[in-house]
Amino acid sequence: PRFAGFQLGASYIPETTQDSGGRSSISTSYHDGIALGANFVRKFDQFGLGVAAGYLSWQSPEGIAVPDADAWNVAVRLDFGGVRLSGVVKKNNDMRDTAGTGTLTSNSGTIWDVGVRYMWGPNGISLTYAHGENEAIIATAGDDERDAAMLSYRRALGPGVRWTVNLMWAEYTGEVAGSTDDNDGSALTTSIHMAF
Repeated sequence: PRFAGFQLGASYIPETTQDSGGRSSISTSYHDGIALGANFVRKFDQFGLGVAAGYLSWQSPEGIAVPDADAWNVAVRLDFGGVRLSGVVKKNNDMRDTAGTGTLTSNSGTIWDVGVRYMWGPNGISLTYAHGENEAIIATAGDDERDAAMLSYRRALGPGVRWTVNLMWAEYTGEVAGSTDDNDGSALTTSIHMAF
């Protein structure tokens, strides 16, 4: 339920692994996760505001000397007239001994993105940019980095019919300078959406 624009949520996650035939041991999996979330949405005349935040925490596997994992995120959205501005940032702290050998790898990192959208009549145009960094290998200096952007246009052609065209670009840079896993690409897509 939502009260005066506020909404709260909480979850308990017993373990991260499961199968259809038996119980998983907490000695080999992250367990006892707690997730909390809250958001506020309100419209003031022609101005709209949305704010959200979340937090997640896991206990590390029993008997393995790695920190407990956690993550948090914060997002904001502003609406005025036909314009919408939005942004979000997420931070992940997760060092793991996935092979059980004592060698740690890392899923820790940060990602943020920002976007703007403008609507006029049956038309809409938006631009989004995102940047992320991930500490893929603890023993190696530097971070894996990813950048991506998308420019989109859409037009309502009639009741239940919408045409969209997207121009997308992404670039990945490995943590080792000149790494062979560096990559980039772009794409142009179009579609017609029909709702009945």
